[in-house]
Amino acid sequence: MDFYNQIFKRKSFHLFSDPGRITLEDMEAIKAFSKSVAPLYPDIKISVKIVPESETTCKRGAEYCLLFYSEKKGEYLRNIGYIGEQFDLYFASRNIGALWYGIGKPEQMSIDGLDFVIMPADKVLYYNRIDIGIFLFLLDICLEHEGISFKKELYNENADDSVEKVVIAKYKLA
Repeated sequence: MDFYNQIFKRKSFHLFSDPGRITLEDMEAIKAFSKSVAPLYPDIKISVKIVPESETTCKRGAEYCLLFYSEKKGEYLRNIGYIGEQFDLYFASRNIGALWYGIGKPEQMSIDGLDFVIMPADKVLYYNRIDIGIFLFLLDICLEHEGISFKKELYNENADDSVEKVVIAKYKLA
Protein backbone atom coordinates (compact mmCIF):
# COMPACT_ATOMS: atom_id res chain seq x y z
CA MET A 1 0.00 0.00 0.00
CA ASP A 2 1.45 3.33 -1.03
CA PHE A 3 0.26 5.36 1.95
CA TYR A 4 2.48 8.36 1.19
CA ASN A 5 0.85 9.30 -2.13
CA GLN A 6 -2.63 8.86 -0.65
CA ILE A 7 -1.95 11.74 1.77
CA PHE A 8 -2.36 14.13 -1.16
CA LYS A 9 -5.45 12.38 -2.51
CA ARG A 10 -7.37 12.09 0.77
CA LYS A 11 -10.44 14.28 1.23
CA SER A 12 -12.71 14.66 4.23
CA PHE A 13 -16.46 14.70 3.81
CA HIS A 14 -18.95 16.12 6.28
CA LEU A 15 -22.04 15.09 4.38
CA PHE A 16 -22.38 12.31 1.84
CA SER A 17 -24.95 13.83 -0.51
CA ASP A 18 -24.08 11.35 -3.29
CA PRO A 19 -22.16 8.58 -1.56
CA GLY A 20 -22.16 6.13 -4.45
CA ARG A 21 -22.16 2.48 -3.51
CA ILE A 22 -19.64 0.28 -1.78
CA THR A 23 -19.45 -2.88 -3.87
CA LEU A 24 -19.03 -6.44 -2.64
CA GLU A 25 -15.52 -6.27 -4.11
CA ASP A 26 -14.83 -3.12 -2.03
CA MET A 27 -16.07 -4.84 1.14
CA GLU A 28 -13.88 -7.89 0.54
CA ALA A 29 -10.87 -5.67 -0.17
CA ILE A 30 -11.48 -3.65 3.02
CA LYS A 31 -11.72 -6.85 5.08
CA ALA A 32 -8.49 -8.14 3.53
CA PHE A 33 -6.77 -4.80 4.14
CA SER A 34 -7.86 -4.82 7.79
CA LYS A 35 -5.66 -7.89 8.31
CA SER A 36 -2.59 -5.97 7.14
CA VAL A 37 -2.81 -2.82 9.28
CA ALA A 38 0.15 -2.22 11.57
CA PRO A 39 -0.63 -1.18 15.13
CA LEU A 40 1.52 1.31 17.00
CA TYR A 41 1.22 -0.90 20.09
CA PRO A 42 0.90 -4.59 19.03
CA ASP A 43 0.14 -5.68 22.61
CA ILE A 44 -3.18 -3.77 22.68
CA LYS A 45 -6.02 -5.89 21.31
CA ILE A 46 -8.27 -4.15 18.79
CA SER A 47 -11.16 -5.06 16.53
CA VAL A 48 -12.62 -3.27 13.53
CA LYS A 49 -16.21 -3.75 12.42
CA ILE A 50 -18.05 -2.47 9.34
CA VAL A 51 -21.77 -1.83 9.83
CA PRO A 52 -24.49 -0.05 7.88
CA GLU A 53 -24.86 3.56 9.04
CA SER A 54 -28.40 2.70 10.16
CA GLU A 55 -26.89 0.59 12.97
CA THR A 56 -25.32 3.71 14.50
CA THR A 57 -26.47 7.13 15.64
CA CYS A 58 -24.46 8.66 12.78
CA LYS A 59 -26.78 10.32 10.28
CA ARG A 60 -24.51 11.83 7.63
CA GLY A 61 -25.78 9.95 4.59
CA ALA A 62 -22.95 7.41 4.51
CA GLU A 63 -23.59 3.86 3.46
CA TYR A 64 -21.36 2.21 6.08
CA CYS A 65 -19.49 3.06 9.27
CA LEU A 66 -16.18 1.61 10.35
CA LEU A 67 -16.17 1.07 14.10
CA PHE A 68 -13.03 0.74 16.20
CA TYR A 69 -12.98 -1.32 19.39
CA SER A 70 -10.03 -1.67 21.74
CA GLU A 71 -8.80 -3.01 24.97
CA LYS A 72 -8.61 0.04 27.24
CA LYS A 73 -5.02 -0.03 28.35
CA GLY A 74 -1.91 2.04 27.88
CA GLU A 75 -2.01 4.35 24.90
CA TYR A 76 -5.02 2.69 23.27
CA LEU A 77 -6.33 5.97 21.83
CA ARG A 78 -3.02 6.75 20.15
CA ASN A 79 -3.01 3.18 18.81
CA ILE A 80 -6.51 3.58 17.32
CA GLY A 81 -5.48 6.85 15.65
CA TYR A 82 -2.43 5.15 14.12
CA ILE A 83 -4.55 2.27 12.82
CA GLY A 84 -7.45 4.48 11.75
CA GLU A 85 -5.24 6.67 9.58
CA GLN A 86 -4.14 3.60 7.65
CA PHE A 87 -7.79 2.90 6.84
CA ASP A 88 -8.33 6.55 5.95
CA LEU A 89 -5.51 6.52 3.40
CA TYR A 90 -6.54 3.10 2.11
CA PHE A 91 -10.05 4.43 1.45
CA ALA A 92 -8.52 7.34 -0.50
CA SER A 93 -6.64 4.83 -2.66
CA ARG A 94 -9.97 3.20 -3.57
CA ASN A 95 -11.85 6.50 -4.07
CA ILE A 96 -13.99 5.87 -1.01
CA GLY A 97 -14.86 9.03 0.92
CA ALA A 98 -14.20 8.99 4.67
CA LEU A 99 -15.19 11.06 7.69
CA TRP A 100 -14.01 10.77 11.30
CA TYR A 101 -17.29 11.10 13.15
CA GLY A 102 -16.51 11.23 16.84
CA ILE A 103 -19.93 11.66 18.40
CA GLY A 104 -21.85 8.76 16.89
CA LYS A 105 -22.44 5.53 18.77
CA PRO A 106 -22.98 1.98 17.54
CA GLU A 107 -25.69 -0.39 18.70
CA GLN A 108 -22.99 -2.70 20.05
CA MET A 109 -20.76 -0.92 22.60
CA SER A 110 -18.40 -3.87 23.09
CA ILE A 111 -17.40 -6.96 21.15
CA ASP A 112 -15.21 -9.84 22.26
CA GLY A 113 -14.36 -8.03 25.49
CA LEU A 114 -13.17 -4.90 23.64
CA ASP A 115 -14.83 -1.51 24.20
CA PHE A 116 -16.01 0.81 21.45
CA VAL A 117 -13.50 3.66 21.02
CA ILE A 118 -14.49 6.03 18.25
CA MET A 119 -17.10 7.20 15.97
CA PRO A 120 -18.22 8.94 21.31
CA ALA A 121 -16.41 11.27 23.54
CA ASP A 122 -16.97 14.35 25.57
CA LYS A 123 -13.43 15.67 25.93
CA VAL A 124 -11.05 17.28 23.49
CA LEU A 125 -8.16 15.47 25.17
CA TYR A 126 -9.73 12.17 24.15
CA TYR A 127 -9.61 13.17 20.48
CA ASN A 128 -6.16 14.72 20.81
CA ARG A 129 -4.79 11.34 21.84
CA ILE A 130 -6.29 9.74 18.73
CA ASP A 131 -4.93 12.62 16.61
CA ILE A 132 -1.42 11.96 17.95
CA GLY A 133 -1.66 8.39 16.65
CA ILE A 134 -2.68 9.76 13.24
CA PHE A 135 0.26 12.18 13.30
CA LEU A 136 2.76 9.45 14.25
CA PHE A 137 1.59 7.25 11.38
CA LEU A 138 1.93 10.11 8.88
CA LEU A 139 5.38 10.99 10.25
CA ASP A 140 6.50 7.36 9.90
CA ILE A 141 5.39 7.06 6.27
CA CYS A 142 6.89 10.43 5.31
CA LEU A 143 10.26 9.49 6.80
CA GLU A 144 10.13 6.11 5.04
CA HIS A 145 9.18 7.77 1.74
CA GLU A 146 12.18 10.09 1.98
CA GLY A 147 14.46 7.13 2.73
CA ILE A 148 15.29 8.42 6.20
CA SER A 149 15.88 5.55 8.58
CA PHE A 150 14.81 6.09 12.15
CA LYS A 151 14.31 4.48 15.49
CA LYS A 152 11.18 5.43 17.36
CA GLU A 153 10.86 5.39 21.14
CA LEU A 154 7.32 5.70 22.47
CA TYR A 155 6.38 7.08 25.88
CA ASN A 156 3.26 6.61 27.95
CA GLU A 157 1.41 9.85 28.41
CA ASN A 158 0.57 9.53 32.13
CA ALA A 159 -0.62 13.13 32.13
CA ASP A 160 -3.74 14.71 33.50
CA ASP A 161 -5.89 17.19 31.60
CA SER A 162 -3.99 20.19 32.99
CA VAL A 163 -0.61 19.36 31.44
CA GLU A 164 0.11 21.25 28.23
CA LYS A 165 3.22 19.52 26.88
CA VAL A 166 3.95 15.82 27.09
CA VAL A 167 6.69 13.79 25.42
CA ILE A 168 4.98 11.04 23.46
CA ALA A 169 7.77 9.87 21.15
CA LYS A 170 11.40 10.46 20.29
CA TYR A 171 12.72 9.81 16.83
CA LYS A 172 16.42 9.17 16.27
CA LEU A 173 17.34 9.68 12.63
CA ALA A 174 20.09 7.55 11.15
